Amino acid sequence: METDKKAATPQDYEPVPRYRTYLLRCWEMRGQHPDHPTTWRFSLHDSQTGQKRSFADLQALTAFLKAKLGLQDARAQEESESP
Repeated sequence: METDKKAATPQDYEPVPRYRTYLLRCWEMRGQHPDHPTTWRFSLHDSQTGQKRSFADLQALTAFLKAKLGLQDARAQEESESP
């Protein structure tokens, strides 16, 4: 008895594309005096894991995203998040 088995191709083994879903929050922090500059703060909420991360500046936020997407190494991420 013969079975109709299709030979596997490389396309059969390619992983499903990855994706990330985040809710991004941005808010303005104003100084108490007009001389103090306005700064922006950021947070990401990962809708898949429920994890929330906060960032003191845009540079830290983009470093985190680059690391999560594999666009930079983890060491560079840790350096950008340190105070």
